[in-house]
Amino acid sequence: MKFVRKLSRQGLVHSLLSMLWLVFVWCALWQDFSLANLVLASILALAVLLIFRLPTLYLSDRFNPWYACTFICYFLGQVAIASLELFWVACTFRPPLHNSVLHVQLRTRSDLWLTAVSHAMSLIPGSVVVEVDRTNSILYFHVINVSTEAQAARFRAQAHRIEAMILQAVGSREEVRMLGQQKQNPEELKQGGKVVTVFIWISGILLTIAAFATLYRVLLGPTLLDRVLAIDVLLAILVAALCLIMVARDTYYFVLVLLALSMVGFVGSVTVARYADNSPSDEKKSKPQRKKLTSRKKGTGSGVAAKNTLRKKAKKGANL
Repeated sequence: MKFVRKLSRQGLVHSLLSMLWLVFVWCALWQDFSLANLVLASILALAVLLIFRLPTLYLSDRFNPWYACTFICYFLGQVAIASLELFWVACTFRPPLHNSVLHVQLRTRSDLWLTAVSHAMSLIPGSVVVEVDRTNSILYFHVINVSTEAQAARFRAQAHRIEAMILQAVGSREEVRMLGQQKQNPEELKQGGKVVTVFIWISGILLTIAAFATLYRVLLGPTLLDRVLAIDVLLAILVAALCLIMVARDTYYFVLVLLALSMVGFVGSVTVARYADNSPSDEKKSKPQRKKLTSRKKGTGSGVAAKNTLRKKAKKGANL
């Protein structure tokens, strides 16, 4: 009973806010905020809200920054991985792909979170929402390159993971409790598994740190040889990242890319080792070294001149 009263109170607040907004829009369009126009706008706004009734979106009273950051990182990672996969599929000119239309049963009943999940999944390349069943909280997706039950289960697990992240970040306490009570389908967990495991997350973080450190060396050098070796290490990090993506997505799309990058890195390393001059000439020496050599030469020249002067004086003394 308390929950029903709370919902009715929230519905009244939402209706009042919507009415005030419609009144403001009407008066702003006519640029007239007189009393008569405000009364007319109120009557029209009330008629619109009663005749063209829309579902009320109930916002929660909580926000978790940690889960919000986790969702953003996971979402951006999925966008990057899916973009690479679609790029590889487009470049390999493979036979016609087997696409599928999949239904995903969500756990939430809120129209707001239903819309959020559908938009988030549609922004990931390779899938788009084609139908929404609000009554049963079912989303229908058209997915590229899905032909087996394992691939379908993996896609559903990804949608459920995004739904759980959104609810943990901005959902109500009741919805978070509902997530803890409802477990995923064991068969789905068996077939799809977790796309991102703890090992993959740790490996991705370490590779990212290594890539930034290598880029720092590429920019600062200080020598050309340092930059070339840093670029070679960067290629190795890229190869490791592609291998990590293949493990996470259970795919083999990037095998040829891995071979090409490995060959480029090997040929570059051999070329640098062959033509690198490990014994720098006088021109490559630093300025302090050149200054020392110059001072030594000057000192040697002055010593010879002093010896010649002494010899001449000795001869003159002998002649006398």
